[in-house]
Parts: sequence; C-alpha cells; structure tokens
Amino acid sequence: MKKWAFFLVLLIIPAFSCFAGSFYSNIVVLSVDVQNFVTILLQMGITSYYVLTNNIAVIYEKRLDDQDTDYGINLTKNITKNFNSITVYTTIHDSDIVLMYIYKNDELIFLYNSKPGYFNGKDIPPKIENIDKLLEEFPFVTKEEIMNVLTSDETFADDLHKNIVEILKLPLHSVGFGYNYINDIEERKYFENTFNVKIETIGE
Repeated sequence: MKKWAFFLVLLIIPAFSCFAGSFYSNIVVLSVDVQNFVTILLQMGITSYYVLTNNIAVIYEKRLDDQDTDYGINLTKNITKNFNSITVYTTIHDSDIVLMYIYKNDELIFLYNSKPGYFNGKDIPPKIENIDKLLEEFPFVTKEEIMNVLTSDETFADDLHKNIVEILKLPLHSVGFGYNYINDIEERKYFENTFNVKIETIGE
C-alpha cells in the first residue's frame, strides 16, 4: 500500500472521533493454520470480522470493542494455544492509551501500557515488561529502536500504535480499526479499498 494512502487513513480516523477519540481493539495472529483457521474460530463461538493475508490474521472480534481486557487476554491466550502462534492483542482507549499484550503458547512475552496512571490522574512512565522476550521473537528490532518508540511522546495513541506496528512489521490494517468501525458498511468498503484486502466474517 502506498504510504500516502495510509497517512490519509490516519487523518480520517481522528475526524470521525474528534469529540471522543478512537476506541478499538483487535488481535493479530502470526503464522496461522490457514486450512483450519475458520474451523477453529467457529469452535470458539466468537462473532468477528477478520482479514487473512500471507498466513497472518487480524481478528476484529465483537466483544473486544467492549474494552474488557480480561476477556481480551483470555481470548488471546485461547487463540495462541489453538494456533500455536505468536498473538498480539491491542486495545486503544479514547486515542489516549495503548495497551498491548503479546502471547506465545500461552506465555506472556510482552506487556505494554502507554499510560498506566491514566485512570488515576497520575503521570506515570509507560509500563513495559518482558522486552528481552519480545526481542527474541522479533530479532530484526534492536532494544534501542523499540524503546525509543515505546517511550515516545506521541499526542494520539493511534499514532503510537502505528509506530509499534511498523517497527514490529505487523499488518498496517491492524491500526485504527476494531469490530465497531468495520461493522459500518461504508467504513468496511473504505477499509477494503484502502488496504486492498478482503474482510471476512465469522459468527452472527
């Protein structure tokens, strides 16, 4: 995808949420079993949109957009066990906070909270755990590079999420979108045209 198109997406997303900010969550699954992908999701009983490209899936599950992190963590752990793969769960709250949990085979290999004191009104540095385990799985990234991104002073969490996605080489269409955004027909068409991907559905 051309760079200008992606930056256009990032300009448009805040326009839709200029009063409330962005609220979205999704799960990226690296290296999925394509033949059994749909079967496994059906067995989980979830309602979701998903994009599957080059054995990498982005799952935009309905309940994730409730921002119940306990549910999101449990679903992520279930997915990583079923696919035996690295799984990245991210949630953005009001364009202010990035929460990211990365699992591998039911083990938490990375945790990131960009503003751990947000709900208590405290200015606390980002919470970063298991950075060395993360680098073992993403050896093309140096510790200095990832720490510069994780501790940067971005105004919008959407931009911070984009920077993390880019440095870890995750799908760009995981930035800015969750179930509720894609559930809008016009948003869905725009999403598919912009990223040149096909959105599939599972569940309801």
